[in-house]
Amino acid sequence: MNVKKTGGIIMIGMLVPALLGAGPARITWESPVFVNGGERHRPAGELNRDGERYRLISTRIREAKKGGVPTYASAGISYALEDGQEPPGTAVISVKDETAGTEFEREVPLLEIREKQTGWRDDFVFPVTVSGYDAESFFLGEKEIPAGKPLSDCGAELIAYLGLSAESYRVDAVDWDGEPFERDGILCRNATARGAKLIRNVEAVYGGQVLTPEIRGKQYIGIYERIAPETEPEPVSETPSEPRGSEVGTEPTAYEEPVPAAPIPRPGLAERLMEWLTRRLTVVTFGAAFILLMSGTLLLLVSAGKKKNISSRARE
Repeated sequence: MNVKKTGGIIMIGMLVPALLGAGPARITWESPVFVNGGERHRPAGELNRDGERYRLISTRIREAKKGGVPTYASAGISYALEDGQEPPGTAVISVKDETAGTEFEREVPLLEIREKQTGWRDDFVFPVTVSGYDAESFFLGEKEIPAGKPLSDCGAELIAYLGLSAESYRVDAVDWDGEPFERDGILCRNATARGAKLIRNVEAVYGGQVLTPEIRGKQYIGIYERIAPETEPEPVSETPSEPRGSEVGTEPTAYEEPVPAAPIPRPGLAERLMEWLTRRLTVVTFGAAFILLMSGTLLLLVSAGKKKNISSRARE
């Protein structure tokens, strides 16, 4: 209880709940179950709950288990696609549980394809083997190629032989690799064709509902105590303490202070005038009586003197 005096009123303040419906005196707080990064899950020194303030009074850590929960996960995967290629219909993506500090993988479906850019890329390379190298001509598919014609001039034929689109692939050069060799009695020679292919760059977005795995980890437990607000002090009329036995004359306690005697009312003008006259008349009356008394005494003394003188003379 806090007691203080303001003017002529004693102010008494007590720590009481602000409302009858105040929150519970103590509450228990539980952190999420975690495997890594436990420091960020430590209970705070104070927290607010339904408009009430609570302070941490104890904390501990315990083993805990968290079952799998459904959640939404999505991810974008970039693809460099050649002619006729499309992103796969599903993909395995990595999902990170930020709360538990773990990571797991789930297969989710393709949601959309976002086109980025298209351009030629100079990494189109494939091997070529010419059989009958010493012949006057050779066939490339169903087309006969003269022996003296450079293979670099046969790029369109090579693209058609591979079954590719001339709009998406091209051959820029064909170079011989090593010397001719004989295989099954036929003279052969290897070559390497180099060119470019048209690449379509896209981002494939995959996503859907996934189930997080069950985890075994740890959990913080915090016990909080409600901080009771201090109410405004209520005014209480000051009353003097009543003395009891030996307590008379003792110092007042912290809760009681003696009340000073009520001041005597000041007399009015008429009352002050009458008091003044009364004082003056008393003095005057006393003065007159004293003079008369003294005069009488003096006369008696004079008379006695005369009588004495007369007696003396008679005796003479």
